[in-house]
Amino acid sequence: MPLELVSMEGGKKILSPGDRGFIMSLSKIRWNKHASVEALKMLKSFAQAYYAEKCPEGEAPVEEGSEGGSVHTNSGGNRTGIQFVHRELMFTTFCFIATNLADPADYAHYIMTQLADSKHLPKTKFPFRIMPVQAVCEARPKAIEKAIIPLIEKILGVDDQPYRFSLLYRGNSEADHLTQQEAKFVVRNCVWAVNPYCVQCLKYQDYAVLLDIVAPLFCFGIAKDYQRLAGYNTWTIRMGLDLAEEKEDSEDEFSDNSTLDDQLERKRKIEFKKRRRAEMAELQNSQQTEGQENQPEESEMPSANEAGDGPENGE
Repeated sequence: MPLELVSMEGGKKILSPGDRGFIMSLSKIRWNKHASVEALKMLKSFAQAYYAEKCPEGEAPVEEGSEGGSVHTNSGGNRTGIQFVHRELMFTTFCFIATNLADPADYAHYIMTQLADSKHLPKTKFPFRIMPVQAVCEARPKAIEKAIIPLIEKILGVDDQPYRFSLLYRGNSEADHLTQQEAKFVVRNCVWAVNPYCVQCLKYQDYAVLLDIVAPLFCFGIAKDYQRLAGYNTWTIRMGLDLAEEKEDSEDEFSDNSTLDDQLERKRKIEFKKRRRAEMAELQNSQQTEGQENQPEESEMPSANEAGDGPENGE
């Protein structure tokens, strides 16, 4: 698929509907102004290699238009046309970096696969968690449906395959007209309206549907290989891909229950997680026990002479 760029208002500084890009947050570390600088630097550092992969023969990227903004030029002087710029937010616990890339999710996936496969790449200065944002709109149900349904149709609606998806709410805020639970309910209904064969799962998924409310706006993205790529955490991924055997999760117990209030829903999930951890611990203990039972003791191991390998047997 060729590199596709879209128009981006370079002079606009406040996050607005129509933007696309990346929500950059930190894992287990408080956000600071230096993190914003490093986040922008980190995203730019992969632009040239990404451009070379998408345009291997020097083909020009497909552009819908370019209004304002400067073309990113890397240290080697190659003009990629890819732009990144900060957007101002009321919040100080993360940052939003807008881009003119038509598909920020593909760029985020490229970064994470490179970090997983290339051990020679330097470690990022901060443990960033990348949330690709493919749509920004008002935090109202009708606006959300209008913004995300075309994206869902493009990714999950191309066929009737029973894709497994998870709904992950990455933020902590709510809008005046939309709560976290309502946002999940709207998005889940959109997914099933496009492809009723999709199954909602908790952990093992084909696509992670990422949601966030940056009041008064709603941010939406669909990430591929989210679990395998360490939840798009730039430090955790250096430990390697998560190659745990994928399981067929049932939607019955994993799905959000929109009929419960937040406290009851949280309590239900906590109880389920406790039960799941207990089951995993019991399974690990049984595997360790079987391994110890199958391991022969030293007294049972034949000596070299008994096995016919000693010098006496060669005489």
